[in-house]
Amino acid sequence: MQLLVRSHDRKYLLSDISKAISDTGIDIRGASTRTVDHMAEQSFLIDVKNIEQLQTTMENLRKVGGVTEIERVDEPQVLPALPPGDSADE
Repeated sequence: MQLLVRSHDRKYLLSDISKAISDTGIDIRGASTRTVDHMAEQSFLIDVKNIEQLQTTMENLRKVGGVTEIERVDEPQVLPALPPGDSADE
């Protein structure tokens, strides 16, 4: 299953989101992230055992500072590449 997480970019954001997912016992099989205009979008491929585990994970993610949106994606998507010159440091 894939989760898309959108949030305001900040220091340690990816670490906090990864911890919120893994604290529920979910394995992260893959991840990608990008930042545009201080807004971050992360995509996580995860292994979920049941709906309760997914619900707990989504509740944990809502508590992470800066998270604005969490979306379950049934068909995995690939985040498009940023145009040359775009980065989180601009």
